[in-house]
Amino acid sequence: MDSPADMAAVLAALSDRDLCGLRAAIFGSPNVVPGLLAWLESAVDWEISRRAGMVYLLLGPHAAIDDTETDASLLALAILVACFRGDGQSESEPVAEFFELTASTLRDEVERPDTLQ
Repeated sequence: MDSPADMAAVLAALSDRDLCGLRAAIFGSPNVVPGLLAWLESAVDWEISRRAGMVYLLLGPHAAIDDTETDASLLALAILVACFRGDGQSESEPVAEFFELTASTLRDEVERPDTLQ
């Protein structure tokens, strides 16, 4: 099972450019899976805040993603991982890892709903 420390490490590996790019992409995305978008936005904001010295608890994705959105969210994340891994640019790897860990964490949380991520 993935831990909050794993998510913190993956987010810390993102460059400032990646964080800004993710934030812009989230705001410009169609609202097909609103819970996923809300969680991605909160994770990006959490990392920006952490870098500014503000620390607070980052809940796992299932806190924002309704059970009715789980399958669509996992599909969207799989597509994003494939896009970032398939572009052939090594600087895209941290973003792909973030999306991959998000999917893995969501699956863990759905399978074990009593765990707090």
